[in-house]
Amino acid sequence: FNALTGGTARTGNYAGTTVDRTVGHLTIDGTTVEVLDVPGTWSLAARSPEERIAIDTAIGLGHEAPPALLIVVLDAPRVLRSLYLALQLLDLKVPVVCALNLADEARQDGVLPDAAALSQALGVPVVATVARTGEGVEALKAAIGRALRDPASATPGSVQPWTPALIADADALVPHLPARLRTVASDPERARALALWL
Repeated sequence: FNALTGGTARTGNYAGTTVDRTVGHLTIDGTTVEVLDVPGTWSLAARSPEERIAIDTAIGLGHEAPPALLIVVLDAPRVLRSLYLALQLLDLKVPVVCALNLADEARQDGVLPDAAALSQALGVPVVATVARTGEGVEALKAAIGRALRDPASATPGSVQPWTPALIADADALVPHLPARLRTVASDPERARALALWL
């Protein structure tokens, strides 16, 4: 977040909570965009108030407008754990750019995932970064700029093939989604994903 926004962040609270809300700005191709840093979470199945805020923000619930783009930070040395949340967000069919952060640590340990191969598998841009040193940050900014200009380039197709039985089960759950979730379930695939993950 700090590497992208250059220290322009300001911190407040999310409405009605004591959870920090950190906002910064990023200028790409002469256009300034707002960047919102949300509390960390490992999945869409939130348990804490911080996780709930992160998820609500990512899907456009509550006081936040739906984001134009999600920047999902993957922990390069432990990428499998990070991919759980990434795959859930990709199922929601929102534009995503992944930052494969801590690439230096993963490289040193001999476990750095191939960003191009991961991008191919996920169907969205993946950029290896080291936020602490700035490595890869310019490439990440370029990927963000491309995704903002062409959201379809950062919106995945079908990452996880769902069986017909799973689709039927998810479709049966959709009418039982809480009203607040039905408002963001804009298409059948997104509604299905919300029914499964939340």
